[in-house]
Amino acid sequence: MDKEIAELKTDMYEYTGEVENGLPEGRGVLTNKNGEIFEGVFAKGVPTGEVKITTADGDVYTGLFKDNALNGFCVYKGKDGTLYEGEYKDNERSGKGRLTYPEGHIYEGDFLLGKADGFGRFTFPDGTVYEGPFRDGMMHGVLTVTFANGDIFRGEFDSDEQYGISEIFYADKSCYEGYAQDMEPNGVGKMSFSDGTVFKGYFKDGAMDGMDCEIVYPDKGRYRGDFIGGVAFGSGKYENSEDMIFEGEAEAGVFRSGDFTKII
Repeated sequence: MDKEIAELKTDMYEYTGEVENGLPEGRGVLTNKNGEIFEGVFAKGVPTGEVKITTADGDVYTGLFKDNALNGFCVYKGKDGTLYEGEYKDNERSGKGRLTYPEGHIYEGDFLLGKADGFGRFTFPDGTVYEGPFRDGMMHGVLTVTFANGDIFRGEFDSDEQYGISEIFYADKSCYEGYAQDMEPNGVGKMSFSDGTVFKGYFKDGAMDGMDCEIVYPDKGRYRGDFIGGVAFGSGKYENSEDMIFEGEAEAGVFRSGDFTKII
């Protein structure tokens, strides 16, 4: 029987296009009872191949339809401005893809069952980039974070939470090795400043803060003492490159021992 152009109406759908044996066969447009519109080629009543699907909410899918589902490359345009370009499997984002959110965030990488899963790159509108492994839509494993100001953080994440020993490379060429929280030095660590000064000890919220810490200066002088909020405070000891030792008190970052004064 030759194909004919006809309109079909059932309890499940309305269809206009090519028909054969009472079923959509060939190019046509089908609207189902849920308000979804399928435009493309049909075989025995089922969309197949390149198809455009418009949901009742106004979202649009354009891609390959196989085995009664989106399977293969597809472009999704959400009514809210969301854009996805990539692979689908059984109507889920699975495989390689690029997802752009309405606010300007972009994820590019691996997907599984609709979520970021595998290696990916997440870019924020301000230029900050997270790159590394994702699992179930969250950062999971060792990621590298490049901030808009040029600072680079490398450390461990578990379900989006950063923890443990990390490295931070600052734009001014300073660098940090040690424990971090919220991508800031927190706990025991070592900060190597761009001028050659090295601090070893404790940090809190990114600042030097703790007891019995040590700074070694480029001229080989060294100071050992307590720090609060990034400055020396309390009893301390300074030893210069000539092995002369001064013991005294530091307050607000200024160390005094008799007539000897040094900014720590």
